[in-house]
Amino acid sequence: PSLCFVLACSWLPESARYMAASGKSEQALDTLSRVAKENGKSMLLGRLVVEDMYGMSRGRLADLLSKDLRRTTILLWIIWATASFSYYGVVLMSAELFESPGQLCSLDGQVGDTCSAQCHPLKTSDYNHLLWTTL
Repeated sequence: PSLCFVLACSWLPESARYMAASGKSEQALDTLSRVAKENGKSMLLGRLVVEDMYGMSRGRLADLLSKDLRRTTILLWIIWATASFSYYGVVLMSAELFESPGQLCSLDGQVGDTCSAQCHPLKTSDYNHLLWTTL
């Protein structure tokens, strides 16, 4: 997935808002025209106007923990961590489940012939393989 994103970055246009706020109005209009064309729509008539962004503060990382944003920030961090660990948990679990056909470990430690899983600890090479296949 990461490699696909890197390859797609050349296709993704820079934000028209960013371009206009950076004083690159012509490139912003080109981006808007390109997006309209790809969506099969005509470009809207009018003049591109952007508020003066130079006097505005861009914010700091510490602002995320201000009283107004603290709750939302912490909730988003918890959701992100849960999703990330769940994803890698599913990847690790599926690697073990599909490792060897014809065997399944039961809760009492006995191996049965009911499913395609073999219970064994993963080795360093298994983790390396998982790392490269999930990037």
